[in-house]
Amino acid sequence: MGRNPLQHNMLLQACIRQVNLDALWGRETTTIEASHCSVNKLLQLWASLGVPLNLPRVGPYSLDDTFGYGIAVAMVLKSRKPGCYAQYQQ
Repeated sequence: MGRNPLQHNMLLQACIRQVNLDALWGRETTTIEASHCSVNKLLQLWASLGVPLNLPRVGPYSLDDTFGYGIAVAMVLKSRKPGCYAQYQQ
Protein backbone atom coordinates (compact mmCIF):
# COMPACT_ATOMS: atom_id res chain seq x y z
CA MET A 1 0.00 0.00 0.00
CA GLY A 2 3.07 2.23 -0.25
CA ARG A 3 3.27 2.87 3.51
CA ASN A 4 3.95 1.13 6.78
CA PRO A 5 0.87 -0.50 8.38
CA LEU A 6 -1.18 1.83 10.56
CA GLN A 7 -2.16 1.08 14.16
CA HIS A 8 -5.73 0.14 13.17
CA ASN A 9 -4.45 -2.44 10.64
CA MET A 10 -3.98 -5.11 13.32
CA LEU A 11 -5.42 -7.94 11.19
CA LEU A 12 -3.22 -6.92 8.25
CA GLN A 13 -0.16 -6.85 10.52
CA ALA A 14 -1.02 -10.30 11.90
CA CYS A 15 -1.37 -11.69 8.37
CA ILE A 16 1.93 -10.13 7.27
CA ARG A 17 3.64 -11.71 10.30
CA GLN A 18 2.16 -15.10 9.39
CA VAL A 19 3.34 -14.72 5.77
CA ASN A 20 6.82 -13.72 6.99
CA LEU A 21 7.04 -16.77 9.23
CA ASP A 22 5.82 -19.05 6.44
CA ALA A 23 8.35 -17.56 4.03
CA LEU A 24 11.26 -17.80 6.42
CA TRP A 25 10.63 -20.98 8.33
CA GLY A 26 7.96 -23.02 6.63
CA ARG A 27 5.97 -25.45 8.74
CA GLU A 28 8.03 -28.63 8.56
CA THR A 29 11.10 -29.05 10.73
CA THR A 30 12.72 -31.10 7.95
CA THR A 31 12.39 -28.09 5.62
CA ILE A 32 14.06 -25.85 8.17
CA GLU A 33 16.84 -28.38 8.78
CA ALA A 34 17.44 -28.85 5.05
CA SER A 35 17.73 -25.08 4.52
CA HIS A 36 20.06 -24.77 7.49
CA CYS A 37 22.28 -27.60 6.22
CA SER A 38 22.40 -26.10 2.72
CA VAL A 39 23.59 -22.73 4.04
CA ASN A 40 26.19 -24.42 6.28
CA LYS A 41 27.54 -26.45 3.33
CA LEU A 42 27.76 -23.29 1.23
CA LEU A 43 29.71 -21.52 3.97
CA GLN A 44 32.05 -24.52 4.34
CA LEU A 45 32.69 -24.59 0.58
CA TRP A 46 33.48 -20.88 0.54
CA ALA A 47 35.79 -21.27 3.55
CA SER A 48 37.64 -24.20 1.93
CA LEU A 49 38.30 -22.05 -1.14
CA GLY A 50 39.22 -18.97 0.85
CA VAL A 51 36.30 -17.07 -0.66
CA PRO A 52 34.98 -14.26 1.54
CA LEU A 53 31.37 -14.35 2.70
CA ASN A 54 29.32 -13.24 -0.29
CA LEU A 55 25.66 -13.11 0.67
CA PRO A 56 23.36 -10.38 -0.70
CA ARG A 57 22.53 -7.45 1.52
CA VAL A 58 19.08 -7.75 3.06
CA GLY A 59 16.79 -4.70 3.21
CA PRO A 60 15.61 -2.22 3.78
CA TYR A 61 13.01 -2.99 1.14
CA SER A 62 10.69 -0.50 -0.51
CA LEU A 63 7.13 -0.21 0.78
CA ASP A 64 5.72 -1.43 -2.54
CA ASP A 65 4.39 -4.99 -2.75
CA THR A 66 7.10 -6.49 -4.94
CA PHE A 67 7.06 -9.88 -3.19
CA GLY A 68 3.39 -10.84 -3.65
CA TYR A 69 2.34 -10.18 -0.07
CA GLY A 70 -1.11 -9.02 -1.19
CA ILE A 71 -1.85 -12.47 -2.58
CA ALA A 72 -0.22 -14.23 0.39
CA VAL A 73 -2.24 -12.16 2.90
CA ALA A 74 -5.45 -13.00 1.00
CA MET A 75 -4.55 -16.71 1.19
CA VAL A 76 -3.97 -16.45 4.95
CA LEU A 77 -7.32 -14.70 5.43
CA LYS A 78 -9.13 -17.32 3.33
CA SER A 79 -7.52 -20.13 5.32
CA ARG A 80 -9.05 -18.67 8.51
CA LYS A 81 -12.60 -19.09 7.16
CA PRO A 82 -14.60 -22.21 8.06
CA GLY A 83 -14.11 -25.16 5.75
CA CYS A 84 -16.65 -27.72 4.53
CA TYR A 85 -15.41 -30.47 6.83
CA ALA A 86 -13.30 -28.71 9.44
CA GLN A 87 -13.19 -25.56 11.56
CA TYR A 88 -10.65 -24.01 9.14
CA GLN A 89 -9.82 -24.51 5.49
CA GLN A 90 -6.79 -26.58 4.58
